[in-house]
Amino acid sequence: MDTLRLCAAGLAVTLLLVLLRQWNPAFELPMKLSAAILFVGLLASLARPLVSYVKEMMGATAAAPYVEVLLRALGVAVLTETVGGICRECKEGAVASYLEIAGRLEILILCLPLMEEILECVKGLLAL
Repeated sequence: MDTLRLCAAGLAVTLLLVLLRQWNPAFELPMKLSAAILFVGLLASLARPLVSYVKEMMGATAAAPYVEVLLRALGVAVLTETVGGICRECKEGAVASYLEIAGRLEILILCLPLMEEILECVKGLLAL
């Protein structure tokens, strides 16, 4: 049912944007930004049960830190991609590119502790 509501909202916003573009193009950008914020909120509410389920399933295992890093990296990727798309829609491709590069760097920084643990495991295996 949530997907149906999401698709209906997408069609309604698209129709409204087409009408606004013909009537008064000045309202198009604020409407696109409002729609993007609305959809990010809807997607976050859709993802909340999934995130809580994954955290619950992994909470008692040794993989919990890895799952937390994975979920944070996924959040950074989705957010930077969404905001980058908005920037591209506003004809600011350079800003979108820099933002996406910053998101990739943030993901790498999030993964540094995991890479350190992997290197320690490799060192331990090579010492055998």
